[in-house]
Amino acid sequence: MFELEEKKLTQQYELEKSKLEIEKLRAENGKVKLAAKVQTKPLKKLYSASPRIE
Repeated sequence: MFELEEKKLTQQYELEKSKLEIEKLRAENGKVKLAAKVQTKPLKKLYSASPRIE
């Protein structure tokens, strides 16, 4: 009986641990996407404001 309860608790722990890892990776992915947007916007503005050399 004790082993079953221990196994169940271990599985719940592993599941919660996996959920937290997924949440962490999603947050990091969101930061990367946001950083990419922030970096590309100023470059577009600089490019459009610079005079064209023909």
